[in-house]
Amino acid sequence: MLSLSQQYEAPQVKAYLFEAITHCEMCGAPDSQSKILGQRMNSRQGLRTSRLQGISTTIKRCRSCGLIYANPLPIPSQLSDHYACPPESYWSKEYFECKPDYFGLQAFKAKSFIHSPMHGKPKALDIGCGIGKAIKTLNDAGFETWGVEPSSSFHEKALEFTVNNDRLLNISAEDAGLPNSFS
Repeated sequence: MLSLSQQYEAPQVKAYLFEAITHCEMCGAPDSQSKILGQRMNSRQGLRTSRLQGISTTIKRCRSCGLIYANPLPIPSQLSDHYACPPESYWSKEYFECKPDYFGLQAFKAKSFIHSPMHGKPKALDIGCGIGKAIKTLNDAGFETWGVEPSSSFHEKALEFTVNNDRLLNISAEDAGLPNSFS
């Protein structure tokens, strides 16, 4: 087991620093009160994750606000260390099917909270949009959408799912220069 401040190096994965999360980043509740949901690995997962090798971190849900987060938080030494892999090695083949109900409930709930005829279409920003499935659902639900994806290979795949390719940026969120409505 790695200590929280120790870096991990492997042939396909560069270097990570693991930062302990002591409080929920959203509401400030103590991490000790969060519910453990499971483990997340740095590569494709399966039903028997105990048989797989790689970097693993605990996934938790804050009992106060519902934020889902990793603890410890894996921080790559360079963004490309984390995102320089083809989507096909990260997700299973079934994930590339964009079923009509994918993210539909979330889109419906969000639209019911924020839609106002006086302000036009509701806006949505998907940071780390992966291959763009949520953006497609939000577009179909009538949202004006933007997406940010730092991985070139994920971004390329996302272009297949989205209709507003000029709003799908291949850049980190920090460097994106998004419209003021997202500031």
